[in-house]
Amino acid sequence: RGERPVLSMDEFEAPVKAAAAREPFFSVVIPTLNRKEIMAACLRAIFKQSEYRDQTEIVVVDDGSTDGTDQMIKEIRAESPMPIRYIAHPTPGRRGPAGANNTGLLYARGRYILFINSDIIPHPDLLKEHARVVLEHPHAISQGRAINSVSWKQVKARAIWMPRLNRSNGTLRSRANRSSRRGSAE
Repeated sequence: RGERPVLSMDEFEAPVKAAAAREPFFSVVIPTLNRKEIMAACLRAIFKQSEYRDQTEIVVVDDGSTDGTDQMIKEIRAESPMPIRYIAHPTPGRRGPAGANNTGLLYARGRYILFINSDIIPHPDLLKEHARVVLEHPHAISQGRAINSVSWKQVKARAIWMPRLNRSNGTLRSRANRSSRRGSAE
């Protein structure tokens, strides 16, 4: 038997540092079902974020769409400045938005998980503002306001997320957009 090689601290820590460098700051988890058009607008708004674009991955969880959402995702990936992961639930096994969020959480790799609905058109500062809150309060869950819209025409007319965030001690009042450090809600 030969002796084990002795690694320097840099050699020992290199794989850990490499893995951390690949970990996105945010995973944006978006459940969807038959919302191809608004989902495309949602994704394009995420692509235009003022900050954190290069530190974000998008995880789309399709809960059985039949409107061509899968093809739209394939096409929109070419425009995306960030990775988009597409997970499709089997059509007969729909799980609803909560189940889709749970699936997205299983696939998300980010340090912070941001959940938004597929009918939200994010304000350009969505990631910046969520980052500000979670960095100031690492164990908090931040939540942003959504302005509900009655029609697709109203959605086209304005961004429906406002960058004013509430701070919470773990109580969630909405599924609209919220973020937390991985594991803080366990």
